[in-house]
Amino acid sequence: TAGEERYAQSWLDMGFADEVIAMAYERTCLNTGGLSWAYMNKILTRWHEMGLHTLQAVQGADKKPVPKGASGQLGAAELESIRRIMQED
Repeated sequence: TAGEERYAQSWLDMGFADEVIAMAYERTCLNTGGLSWAYMNKILTRWHEMGLHTLQAVQGADKKPVPKGASGQLGAAELESIRRIMQED
C-alpha cells in the first residue's frame, strides 16, 4: 500500500542497512505477534535518533536484546515481502 511504501522509503532515507530493517521486522513480529508497521517504525526511528544504522551498531548499543529463542534470521517469505515492498516505486 502507499502507507507501507512511505514507511519503507523513510527507512531507506534514514540510511538503514537491509539487515537492520530485517532485525526490526523480527523484533516487531516477536513482540506483537505479527507485522505492525507503526511498531516497526518506532523501533527504527528510535535507532535512527540514536545514530544506529548498521547491524553492528544496533547490536552494540541497543539495550533490548533479541527475545530468547529468536534466531535473528528471517524466513525466505518475510525477506521477499520486505524486498518487494522496498523495491516498489
